[in-house]
Amino acid sequence: MSLWDVRTGKELFQARNNKKIVSGVKVVSHGSRLMTSSYDQYLKVYQADTFELTFMEKMTAPIQCLDITDDNLHIFMGLEGGILTSKSRSTKSMDL
Repeated sequence: MSLWDVRTGKELFQARNNKKIVSGVKVVSHGSRLMTSSYDQYLKVYQADTFELTFMEKMTAPIQCLDITDDNLHIFMGLEGGILTSKSRSTKSMDL
């Protein structure tokens, strides 16, 4: 997965940390974080300005879809096999 600046045509970020297809991307925390999900079973959160990895968690199956509530407190993921899972973050558990 690559993130491009459409104004300049330059690549800003390439998700090289994922070993399989990136299945979901969300901009969260008023644009300060970028969240990705992947078929390699990882949920990852990056700092949006530096693309530094700030959080990573492996799920039990490949992640096929991803969404987050407007208040950034609850993450919902659809996993392979029809499994729906959710994560609720505490103030320390996930850096969003």
